[in-house]
Amino acid sequence: ECSEYVKDISNEDHIKGYLQGFTTTPTSYIMCIRESSFTNATSNYVWLQEINKSTGQLVKYNFLELGHANSVAYNSNTNELYVNIHSKYVNDELISTNEIAIIDYLTFQIKEIITPNEEIERVSSVSYDNKNNILAIGSAYKIYIMEDFNTISREITLEYPNLITNPLNNSGSYQNFVLFDNYIYVTRMNANGINIFDINGNFIKNIYDFNIDVPIDMQELESIAVEENGVIYFGSVQTSGSD
Repeated sequence: ECSEYVKDISNEDHIKGYLQGFTTTPTSYIMCIRESSFTNATSNYVWLQEINKSTGQLVKYNFLELGHANSVAYNSNTNELYVNIHSKYVNDELISTNEIAIIDYLTFQIKEIITPNEEIERVSSVSYDNKNNILAIGSAYKIYIMEDFNTISREITLEYPNLITNPLNNSGSYQNFVLFDNYIYVTRMNANGINIFDINGNFIKNIYDFNIDVPIDMQELESIAVEENGVIYFGSVQTSGSD
């Protein structure tokens, strides 16, 4: 059950588009907003922005070359953000990438763009568990626990249920994941929802087709953030009457 949604966030006029990566800090929401495809279809730039939780006001923002910024993770120990560059345009052609941008949280400036361990064939998302200080990189079926971006300490295979008997549990519409306190939360597109696994990759629960009493419908469930107080935030691309 969704208890509430965050509304009346104050943005600058030029920060418009659709939500991609999303995470939280104790006091704020951090999100990547990609320009509408109607305005700049092949741009690799997104708005990285921070919103104060209490006031809903814009704290800071920057226009950064992060391609399809599929996920964002916040490391409170190093004061860094990790953004997965899922894909980007090269000569107007969209190509898949295996890159992660390391960003200074205080300045919203890119410090470095890296390619993690080459054994990870497809980097689809990145996560950081601040409670247990665990870095993880994921794809639709695999989660890699990392000692650092170059060293894999453990590989976890997500055991999805049988797709024939449980079609809504499938991974075909995988968006991204977050690892928190020995649980893995995977967000999905169709039907929009969350798959929950234990730390060994065993399937626990499926939640889908969220119903929120607002004048919009949820479409793709893009991102998720799980906080130490047990609150779960998720961000969605929204469908309205004008689509």
